[in-house]
Amino acid sequence: MATLVKNNIGETMDKPFQYIIQCITNNQWGIWKPIPKDNYKSISYIYSKEYPSKYLIRCIPSKYCIKSNIKNKLLTNKLN
Repeated sequence: MATLVKNNIGETMDKPFQYIIQCITNNQWGIWKPIPKDNYKSISYIYSKEYPSKYLIRCIPSKYCIKSNIKNKLLTNKLN
C-alpha cells in the first residue's frame, strides 16, 4: 500500500529537509523517517538500503492534517 501526494503548485517546502534512520533490518534495509519543514507533516516512512533522496516523497501541509485516534484501535504484539 502506498500514499501518493502530488505537488500541483511547484512549491519546494513540501520536500523533507532530512531523514532519520529508525532501524536497519537483518538484510541491511534501513527504515527512514522523513523530517518535514515547518508547517508540514510526513505520513510515511522510506525503506531503502541508502540514504533517501529528498525528491522521493512529498510532505503534506499541516492545515490538511487532522489528528486521529487510530492508535487506540491498533493491536500490538509484544515479544518478550
